[in-house]
Amino acid sequence: GLTRRRWKSWEGAALLIGFLVGAISFCVQRRAYPYHRYPSEAFLLLWIALDLVEALRGHSLRWGKFTQITAALALFYGVFVITIGSTALALRYDWRNQDFQSMLRADLTQLGGASLSGQVQCLDMANGCINALLHMKLVQDTGFLYDCYLYGPPNDPEEQRYRRQFWNAITARPPKVFIVTSYECRTQSDYQYSKLQRWQPLRDLLQSQYRLYADRIPPRPVRWSRSAVAPVGYRIYLRK
Repeated sequence: GLTRRRWKSWEGAALLIGFLVGAISFCVQRRAYPYHRYPSEAFLLLWIALDLVEALRGHSLRWGKFTQITAALALFYGVFVITIGSTALALRYDWRNQDFQSMLRADLTQLGGASLSGQVQCLDMANGCINALLHMKLVQDTGFLYDCYLYGPPNDPEEQRYRRQFWNAITARPPKVFIVTSYECRTQSDYQYSKLQRWQPLRDLLQSQYRLYADRIPPRPVRWSRSAVAPVGYRIYLRK
């Protein structure tokens, strides 16, 4: 690609810019989750595929048939190993299991449904609380989406900044309802909700100004990819 100066065309420039922006975004976020790599990898893989197709057609070959055979093997691997393998993993996801969503939406409907808009706050990473609010057309009390960064090391300046911003938001306008999921970031569900112990002010706030309304665990395990795991539970706290 670079040797053929494809980057001088608008298509090549778009691929190069997309890859660089994705790579910069990955470095800035400093997170190693797969979805942080997707933007750069998508453009890079497309670039590689275009080069392999050109090599397979015999354009600007330096190593003769060896280059064509290598390109054919690489394309075969990408199509029949990576693509089919990734598709098989994706198909294992049990999207029909909506136990968490159904239970939480039923509880929120019982508590007031639409009247809760702007008065409910999720303490969740990405396990269904926000989706439940979205389907019910409920607006969160704050704009904070992930609670994972609230329970990090106390000496991390970024964690402290995130905590301060969240604390200022919930104390300026205390939500009527807190929903705390059992998911522990980077691990699995913890039905004892020990993550709350790692930030004492929040724990004390829930104990002193809120009462426990519900403590739910969905009945069925959840299949995310290769195997089924324990379902994510949740607790609902109501302001006294």
